Amino acid sequence: MLAISALLLALNFSVTKIYQKKRGTSLRAGLIFTALTGLCAVVIYLVVVGFQVEFTPFSFAMAAVAALTVQFYTLLSFRVLQKGSMARYTLFLMTGGMIVPYIWGVLFLGEELSLLRTVGLIVMTFSVVLANYTKEKLDWKLLLMYLAIFLLNGFASVSVKVHQVETVLPVIGSDQFVLWNNIVRFGVSALILLVLMLVKRPAPAQPDTDASAPTSRKTVLLIALLVAGSSVLNAVIGFLQVYSALYVPATALYPFVTGGTIIFTSLAGFLFKEKLSKRMWLSIALCFFSTLTFL
Repeated sequence: MLAISALLLALNFSVTKIYQKKRGTSLRAGLIFTALTGLCAVVIYLVVVGFQVEFTPFSFAMAAVAALTVQFYTLLSFRVLQKGSMARYTLFLMTGGMIVPYIWGVLFLGEELSLLRTVGLIVMTFSVVLANYTKEKLDWKLLLMYLAIFLLNGFASVSVKVHQVETVLPVIGSDQFVLWNNIVRFGVSALILLVLMLVKRPAPAQPDTDASAPTSRKTVLLIALLVAGSSVLNAVIGFLQVYSALYVPATALYPFVTGGTIIFTSLAGFLFKEKLSKRMWLSIALCFFSTLTFL
């Protein structure tokens, strides 16, 4: 299930990349995408649960934390992509998703500190650095946003794991948890969009990528298909990861998913005619090796 999840994450990354090419990387474009995908995922999961919605305060709180952290780092990513490099964004995002849950599992969940997995985590981190290293300089504002993305992605994973291992407070099932996660994600995106529509702002100095995007029927249909496809992928990925968290320790789950995603995403670059350098091939090989240490 984790391997399939990593593969689908890489596929979803490709879908998102196509959307950004069509609609741009502005904040508004990102909010529209997250709102629509969240709404579609809510509909999908309502069908899955037979329109029977369960609720507990603890489960809702953890689902909200997971949704808000993902939403915030997604919004930050659109800001970063306007000023910074995709390479560094990927570096901080992926390493945050690995390191924070690993340390949390060892310190607070009583999970085993394995020497082999620790070595694998170090090798995986090095492989990401190797693949994404650039010589361009960072200003402090961008650096703070990168660090925020690092922590937010990590704590999104932690909140899911904390919910799944809770044995004292009443909790809801995995499908219900993902449903509430998407409800919050849609609600936050829609609320921010509404605020942006109500607040009057001066005309931008440069043309908005959203406004300049084509609005033909073919484009609208393509965007609708991208949103629907991403929604289905997110729904399946969310269920696979939340369900797997019941049986796989955090020290293994998130590094495995992250390492697999790095591998499949790198290979997915061929779909966009991206050539892999020798350094990238070495990075993929290191990721593959380090992922095996978590089995």
